[in-house]
Amino acid sequence: MLKIDVDIIGDKKFIKALAHLNSFEAPEAVRKSIRHTASGPAKRVISQKIRDHYKIKAKRVKQDINRPRFYEGGFEAIIHTSYEPITAMQYGWKQKGTGAYFQIFKSGGKIFKKGGFTGIGRGGNALPWVRSGKASLPVYTVYGPSVGGMVTGNSEGGPDIRRSMTKELAEVLRKEITRRTDAMLRGFGRVTG
Repeated sequence: MLKIDVDIIGDKKFIKALAHLNSFEAPEAVRKSIRHTASGPAKRVISQKIRDHYKIKAKRVKQDINRPRFYEGGFEAIIHTSYEPITAMQYGWKQKGTGAYFQIFKSGGKIFKKGGFTGIGRGGNALPWVRSGKASLPVYTVYGPSVGGMVTGNSEGGPDIRRSMTKELAEVLRKEITRRTDAMLRGFGRVTG
């Protein structure tokens, strides 16, 4: 879960100046800026910051980022992410010899799973399986961290990912609010978006 509102900007002068705007349309500019930031750039920023640390494709990360929900009359947006773990197939699972390799972190090395192989699951999907012993059964599926764990900071590098996401989203929100209020103050009619 990631919360987007005016407070993430962190600049008290900027927030105070927003509060003193004498226009009916000023709150609407802020509301639309939050909606724009949460609906558009947020998904890209979350995906980009996760991929800076993890070896996973953007398409797979964006699958687990849900549409934002808006609260407080549109002045607060919350973006929920999935806590379903991602299979090792998404982390580059490759079968080699007596096992299989995959790599979760960009900075780390490859992880070898002895007895690892690619099998077809009940739904027809390829799954990364590992045998528990020398017998053909039992087998278990190999998973990596979930997008929710990465975003909330509950995984390796999580606090750094969370901090960099918040910083970039704050800058995007600040630019969008500035753009909309400048357009309003220049007299380009009502603030639309």
